[in-house]
Amino acid sequence: MNRGPHTASESSFLRGDLPFPTAARSALADSQLRRNLGHATATIRAKRAAVVAEVPDWQQLREAGSAIKADTMARLDALFGPEAVTGQRYGAQIYGRYGFVDAFNPSFTFADVKLTHGRVVPDFGWVDTDYLGIDQGPLLAMLGNYRGELVWQSMRANAHLKRGLQRAGFSGGWLDRPTTAAPSAQQPQRSASRQERPVTA
Repeated sequence: MNRGPHTASESSFLRGDLPFPTAARSALADSQLRRNLGHATATIRAKRAAVVAEVPDWQQLREAGSAIKADTMARLDALFGPEAVTGQRYGAQIYGRYGFVDAFNPSFTFADVKLTHGRVVPDFGWVDTDYLGIDQGPLLAMLGNYRGELVWQSMRANAHLKRGLQRAGFSGGWLDRPTTAAPSAQQPQRSASRQERPVTA
């Protein structure tokens, strides 16, 4: 059903026939729903606290996880680059009969450790033996980005994402230019701006 043009802040429809702000106000006025949500939140927090209490180095683990996340985000463009798409960096070790394996760890080279999953390849590291369907979505995005910068150009054409980056303090490059239409996935084209580093915080 065509509801006509609207902005996300005014009348976005997530489900049903009511704009989100209207549906949210109605839900917040439901005392039973609020009690249910409060009970669920308390239960989740209590279970989390119990798990944290069982792990003495919980804070160190959180910090290590944050470091991994920060490192991944800093190199996110490389994950969608040619080497990531084609497997040039690691070659046949991570690619098999059904495509790329689910995971690998070059830092795990302990051949004397009994494994419950995967295998250790000499002079390379641990390699998974699973091929997961859930991996295929990101792989297709990487391939589309490699062939015609589909992900990159689609991101630049998203007015909501652009506005969010600007409100977060990013500027420069494509963020300062008018938003253009997203490219067609059927006609991959190389853009002359592949090497552009567009935004600064």
